Amino acid sequence: MEISGIRGSFGNLFQYINERDRDHSGVIENGEVSSEEFSRLDNDHDGQIQGLEIMQAANLASPARARHFSAGDLSQGRVANNNPIRLVNAETIYGVRFNRGSFILLGRGGSGVSILPSTNAIINDVANSVTFRAASVHFHTNGRVRMVELTANTSILNGIRFRAGTDVGFYENGHVLFGVLAADTTINGVSFSAGTGVYFYENGHVSHVNLAADTRISGRWFRYGTRVYFDENGRVTNP
Repeated sequence: MEISGIRGSFGNLFQYINERDRDHSGVIENGEVSSEEFSRLDNDHDGQIQGLEIMQAANLASPARARHFSAGDLSQGRVANNNPIRLVNAETIYGVRFNRGSFILLGRGGSGVSILPSTNAIINDVANSVTFRAASVHFHTNGRVRMVELTANTSILNGIRFRAGTDVGFYENGHVLFGVLAADTTINGVSFSAGTGVYFYENGHVSHVNLAADTRISGRWFRYGTRVYFDENGRVTNP
């Protein structure tokens, strides 16, 4: 993506960084782009390219009457190194609409972008064919949702309802990674109590659970609080 392709969008900005930030440090370093591009963008000559420098370059590449980022955006960008950016205007980021006043943090260590919406975000989860609201949203570096905080009990995976006020995690391909059960639920023939934390393999089978009550599994009783592990065929692997 060329700088001129950043159309006043933080989503495009994050994509530009994530595509080049090979060590997931949150900035672009020498060797991650061509020497010509690095020299052009590293305005303060500190050996790394910050989001603000990319925003400024995007503006310079456009006509004065059509600046990609507003003065307010740039003001937020100046303080955004390890600090949240506050959206001056509503914006769609990775397909999710966030209203003015939402806070955005460009993650470190490969964690991607995290957003605290000013109002609940509506997530159209194509991978699981469901739409739901979230109080916080975290993205993988590929732009897919990594984790959300649910605002209501929500069915996401095969009719399994996850609890309001808790986090649901997703693999990079969109499959559910973990969640907390909102009600007593039978999964793969095992009855789990509400409040049980369940982790899944990518094939949808249970990987392990943190039991919220004494539970009988494959003829064995496991006490409340026990972490029980399963193989990908559903067999218990605890000794």
